[in-house]
Amino acid sequence: METIIICTLFGVFILFSFITGLSYGVKLRNNNKIETINPIKTINNAIKDKRIQNEEEKKNQELETMLENIDNYDGTETGQKEI
Repeated sequence: METIIICTLFGVFILFSFITGLSYGVKLRNNNKIETINPIKTINNAIKDKRIQNEEEKKNQELETMLENIDNYDGTETGQKEI
């Protein structure tokens, strides 16, 4: 059973490699540039995007708190939340 699974996975890998090589060969034949992915830039961009998203979430939370404070205002400090 394990042998069948390993052979199947190996066959899929071989097929994937062949198709990838074929597409790269076509691009080289047509003098197209093969685009490579820089993993360091990809990770840095993902970290930067996550940081921006976190900052936006904090700003949105502060805005929601301010709006809740405006809705709860009755002339005193009761019902007000710290920002």
